[in-house]
Amino acid sequence: MAIISLQRPKQRDRITSQSRFIRAITNPDELIAELLPPPKKRDPNAKRFEDNKLARAIGGGNINYGIGGEPDYTRDLPSSTEPLADVKIDVGVGSKLPRGYDIRSLRREDYDNGFLHLKNVGVLSRDKWDERCEYLRARNDTYVVLVITNSENWVVCSGTLMVERKFTHDLCLVGHVEDLLVADGQSGKNLGGRMLEALDQVSRDLGCYKTLVRTTEANESFHEEKGFKRIGIDMSHRHFLPRKTIRPRDSSRDPSSDRFDYESSVPEGDDKVASKAPMVLAEPLPFESQAETCVASVLD
Repeated sequence: MAIISLQRPKQRDRITSQSRFIRAITNPDELIAELLPPPKKRDPNAKRFEDNKLARAIGGGNINYGIGGEPDYTRDLPSSTEPLADVKIDVGVGSKLPRGYDIRSLRREDYDNGFLHLKNVGVLSRDKWDERCEYLRARNDTYVVLVITNSENWVVCSGTLMVERKFTHDLCLVGHVEDLLVADGQSGKNLGGRMLEALDQVSRDLGCYKTLVRTTEANESFHEEKGFKRIGIDMSHRHFLPRKTIRPRDSSRDPSSDRFDYESSVPEGDDKVASKAPMVLAEPLPFESQAETCVASVLD
């Protein structure tokens, strides 16, 4: 009986080695795939959860604003001309505005209508603008942002009303007026006064038993004319959190450098604080964290 050797001939080993060498040159991906362990199976729901990050942040997991979810179930963002809050402004307030001016709720289209040119607004990407607008829209019983526009639909004034829900006084509501902003070149038209009247009226219509507004001694008489009275002392404790601030890039910088300039969160003029708080470079907070901290800082 013939004995069959189980070892392959050296010639076959040589051919196999040459074949693998040629495969490695012509198709390296295939060889690498054979050497590497098989990839872990991805959770089929992972992509849906990641894509619905914005939907969960601004309205719960069951809401989809056209940024993810199942292919057969998508919802586009609301029209850019749709107001964030459905509020009615007293006709008497609008009639006191200069000719051609109008007061209304904020819209997403105001990104291109001059809202970013108001003081302290700064540079915002359109994605971040849309995120914040949809966040406010989903909570329009708590946040109401009004704007005054001129005859060219350009935003020249803005104000925000935040409704606080209390446990005290039989679960009462209190309105807080914040961010009363007037564009440059619009002084002397009493736009701030008309905006304050409108926000106070909306606060009353929403069921708030009083409206609070922060001011300075220099502007105390202005608020008294609108029916506000000085009560107590307003105090503040600022928290200088590290953040990334976007500014227009300096043309003198190396074009290959980062497209953003970074600065600390210490406001200008606070020299004593600035001397004790060195500049910190940090990534911005996630959107959900920004949304939650926004509530804590609105009254600041």
